[in-house]
Amino acid sequence: MKKVLFQLHWFFGITAGLVLTLMGITGALYSFEDEILDVLNPDVLLVQERTATLPPIELVHRLEAATGLTVAILRVDTLGNRAAQVYFTPEPGERRGPKRNFDPYTGELKGDAVGEGFFDFVLQLHRYLAAGEVGKQITAACTL
Repeated sequence: MKKVLFQLHWFFGITAGLVLTLMGITGALYSFEDEILDVLNPDVLLVQERTATLPPIELVHRLEAATGLTVAILRVDTLGNRAAQVYFTPEPGERRGPKRNFDPYTGELKGDAVGEGFFDFVLQLHRYLAAGEVGKQITAACTL
């Protein structure tokens, strides 16, 4: 009996340890997402700093006029040289609408940042082992 318990303890410990190691590595990588994307996409994610950003209502009007889409969320850093993000209302049946980067000082749309899809996958690995509901249950059990 003692040997069986030892083997079970070893098996579950190694399994949980591997999952927790993966979660630690992906969490550390994800924590540097902004810095890594800034290095890869300076022309898209960095803007010329000016005295003040446009008022949110003005940004919404400009972005909706430029795209024909309805703004759902604005994410604007009011100080600094970072591009802002706009999230548009999703299509019926979709969970998320499109995300675009823009200059908060002018309302000008910027291009898409290279590497964002990679970090979406890193987050899926971190949270759910990229295995949906089954992975969610595994990560939950391993963090107990």
